[in-house]
Amino acid sequence: MILEMLKTIRLLSEVLLVTYHSGPELAAKKAKERVGPYIRMYLKGLVFWALIAILSPIPFLILGIIGGWRWLSALSGILWAVWAFFLLVWALPIGVLIEILTGGIKGSGQRYIRWVSGVIVVGLCISLYASIVPIKANLPMFFVLIVGSLILGILNAWIFSRKVITTVVSIIFVLLTLSFFFPMSFETLGEKISEIDVSTAEPERLYITQDSIERGEIKFFRPDGKPRVWYYRTEDGKFELFNRKGSHPIYKKKLKPVTTDIVSQIENQFKAEAERRIQEEQRRREEAERLARREAEQQREAFLNRYLSNRSFVNRPDSQEVAVLVIDEQNRVNLDITQKIASLLKIKRFNITSSLFSGKFVSDGMFERIFNGSAGDVSNLELPKHSDYIILGKKSVNFTENPDLMDVLTAHAAIEIHVIYARTGTVVDSFNVSEVGAGFSKPNAESIAMERIFKKLEERKMDIIRKIEA
Repeated sequence: MILEMLKTIRLLSEVLLVTYHSGPELAAKKAKERVGPYIRMYLKGLVFWALIAILSPIPFLILGIIGGWRWLSALSGILWAVWAFFLLVWALPIGVLIEILTGGIKGSGQRYIRWVSGVIVVGLCISLYASIVPIKANLPMFFVLIVGSLILGILNAWIFSRKVITTVVSIIFVLLTLSFFFPMSFETLGEKISEIDVSTAEPERLYITQDSIERGEIKFFRPDGKPRVWYYRTEDGKFELFNRKGSHPIYKKKLKPVTTDIVSQIENQFKAEAERRIQEEQRRREEAERLARREAEQQREAFLNRYLSNRSFVNRPDSQEVAVLVIDEQNRVNLDITQKIASLLKIKRFNITSSLFSGKFVSDGMFERIFNGSAGDVSNLELPKHSDYIILGKKSVNFTENPDLMDVLTAHAAIEIHVIYARTGTVVDSFNVSEVGAGFSKPNAESIAMERIFKKLEERKMDIIRKIEA
């Protein structure tokens, strides 16, 4: 394929010679005879080179503008110049032929070369401007860049000698590119170019911290001693820093360049502000911790008050404190039975309470868990602060009819009792007391059965007391 394309170029060159010696009519006839079969292949190659020359530099140019990498923008210009040169060499036969047909044979080669240099200059100018103009900070400048480059290319091709603009742009472009890769050798040029500020955007505020100053992320001066930072001092003495000269965006006051004395004051200000921020952060952290503790204490108090209704009952070292609670078969506090058992166990060396726990203690399931030996719930309720032992009971009753005695009911009543050691939450004793009672009504029969249960408990009183005192 390449050989065929080269052959096409050779045949086109022959057509140019025929045009020069014999005129366009004979050249057109000869082109139709000899070049016709190859012209399609040649045009495909021309389109291929054109796409590479136009598209390949664009990603480098865009990345250079977005990332602020000036050397990458410059590299896109070099890439454009190389590919455009190859493209225009490839198009030389057609280009010169067009110049001959439109402007005559005389000077056609010079006109084509001038047109070629104009195209290359446009690409170089675009990448040159992208390297020195802060386009990212001022996007409208991008369109100015394109228009300016096209104007230079037109001037170069039709007004000035190509030695003028092409030579100047090429020299500046080469020196600029070298300054990116050899900063020690071309430092002065790099500094001069970086000082050029053609942006119409307002100065941007620099948000500097004490840490960024200590890490060396901010440089107030260039290597030659000229300022990189401008400042505005507010009425309260604080410094506001900006990236370029100009006026304050709000107050419209002219910004001043920093000096060594001003930099010293700025560093002292940031250091003092950093210390104040640390102190303020410490104060806020301590306040947050205090509020968190207070909230936790309030939540803790609410939790304890929900389940303990008599927190004034406290455990004393010179006596045994015992808390009693009995529930019925409907899972409700049976205050009558609770008080009777508390009264039954009351002796001189015991402090018995039947009012330590609230109704929520039963309805929320806390009773059931502690009844079954949940040490965690005992600890969460801080029960060792209030008692040495906890006596929990479950009362149950069911009724049967006596077939031999009409209207007589029998109540089968029972109380399951667990004695729990408050310090560990473990069940140290458990027993079940049951009895029956007969009557003409359920309450009457249940009352008789319960009286018998209380008598049995009275008989076991000393066993319970000994278990508690053990």
